[in-house]
Amino acid sequence: MKVFLDVNVIVDYVTSGERFGAEAAEIITLAKHGEFEAVTDPNTFVIAFFRMNRLIKDPARCKEILIEVRKIIGCVDMNAKTLGLALTREKPKDLEDGVQIEAALACKADMFLTNNKKLLKTKEFSVMTTEHFLKQTPYKS
Repeated sequence: MKVFLDVNVIVDYVTSGERFGAEAAEIITLAKHGEFEAVTDPNTFVIAFFRMNRLIKDPARCKEILIEVRKIIGCVDMNAKTLGLALTREKPKDLEDGVQIEAALACKADMFLTNNKKLLKTKEFSVMTTEHFLKQTPYKS
């Protein structure tokens, strides 16, 4: 199964987010053990770097961490077509969310994991919160 990880899942993982950090860590561990194929888009790594560097203020260390994360999480292609489709989407209104949805569609993801409640209404494919995914799937880290 190919699972697209929304930017908030990756950011929670690399910043040990208070609300969802433990769930994100469990999901990354499952992906590391090959329970499913985890993917995201290149912008996610850029956003994660920015958020992490605001906390630890060490760009070299942030890059080291993301290099390790990148070994676990595949990075799907993004191109002008993906951006164009996202720009013309009616919903979601947020461009970053639209780009992620279009990237997930383009790579034929089976599932989209997010803790962004607005994205749970996406109809193009199955969308779950990290909590729901961990409760509803047979995977155990």
